[in-house]
Amino acid sequence: MTRRARVHKNRIAAAVHSRIPTLLRLALGVVFCYASLDKIVDPAGFAEAVANYRLLPGALVPAMAIVLPWLELICGVLLILGRLTGGAAALVSVLMLLFIGALGLAMLRGIDIACGCFSNTATGSVPLWLDLIRDLVLLAAALYVLQRQAQVVRTV
Repeated sequence: MTRRARVHKNRIAAAVHSRIPTLLRLALGVVFCYASLDKIVDPAGFAEAVANYRLLPGALVPAMAIVLPWLELICGVLLILGRLTGGAAALVSVLMLLFIGALGLAMLRGIDIACGCFSNTATGSVPLWLDLIRDLVLLAAALYVLQRQAQVVRTV
């Protein structure tokens, strides 16, 4: 390979690498916006999904069913717009940790439930362990976006 070809290849690799944080930020934003929609439209259905986890006192379930989807939507929109990215990525990371914990506890306790992650349907088409793996990947993406945002803030 000629020197010119190596330089060109390195430029392409650098360009792709520099866009990964943006692509991950946008993907997370879209996922969180999409995940919020069915929950916002049907808070009663989402309240049932939340209650099925048996983690919250019954009195807190309706509030969680109303607040959580809007929080997901706001974080998603902020990530898509690239505004308050560090805060949105940090909040998404915390939410993912909570979701992972809830899924893990449901699995350990042998509770057969639908995740409630993207719809309010009572039956899950995907096993909980696959939901757990997906959430771990989303957590890794959120932490990467958060880490990259911290680097950008430090260099400014």
